[in-house]
Amino acid sequence: MKPGKISSLILGTAAMLAVSSAHASFTITLAQTPDELVQALLGSNSNFTIVPGSIQYSGVYLYQAGTTSDGNIVLSTGAALKHEPGKYKPSEGEKLGTGSNADLAALAGVNTNQTFDQNVLTFSFTLNDPSLNTISTSFVFASDEYSRNPDLYWRNDVFGFFVDGVNYAFLPDGSIVSVHNIDHIDGSDYGYAGRSLEYSIMATLDPNVTVHTITIAIADVMHDRYDSAVFLGSFSVSAVPEPETWAMMLAGLGLIGATAQRRRRQK
Repeated sequence: MKPGKISSLILGTAAMLAVSSAHASFTITLAQTPDELVQALLGSNSNFTIVPGSIQYSGVYLYQAGTTSDGNIVLSTGAALKHEPGKYKPSEGEKLGTGSNADLAALAGVNTNQTFDQNVLTFSFTLNDPSLNTISTSFVFASDEYSRNPDLYWRNDVFGFFVDGVNYAFLPDGSIVSVHNIDHIDGSDYGYAGRSLEYSIMATLDPNVTVHTITIAIADVMHDRYDSAVFLGSFSVSAVPEPETWAMMLAGLGLIGATAQRRRRQK
């Protein structure tokens, strides 16, 4: 998959949509199957048709992933229920042995074998309305790697949201979503040492394909202890003009404005 960066126009929109997550208490229910996670993401949205047999999961069932009572899903590099929302209990995490992830390693700038305890959900789909081209969601990244111990700074757990092979999980400044890049706040309301604010993702679908693929992935980096997790909201889909179209529209507006100003001067 390509760790490509979201266009500056869309990224700017995503940055403006970032909100502070004043989060109420919630509970987590472990997912019985990967299908439950996908269903939670899609909700009642009838625009998606999942390709039969395309849902794949790399992790530990009934352990690393779940749904939340406020309509999100959680993917963790450790036990999803070990971190009780509303509390934080210091934990060194655990070794799950779910493997490494080459795409996340590329994002983090490390070797593949320096990623651990991957948790990955993948599925393919078609859209019932061909005019729709943008998937939107939001996320909170939480981690026990936000330690007061400076000796742990070399650990850099990472999260990726890949759509048609391109990563769209970025912070407002354009950096990837990882422990080192997050300006973290107290994460006890999510059950972790620290967490990010809630940020939006706007992912553009590849116009050259009709069957699209989404891969949501998180992994430990440089060490297989001290868990991290991503809390991801339900999806919405919309028709958003391509960046080139936005540029043409803005140029057209500028031309109209200049013409109007010239006419006013002539009067």
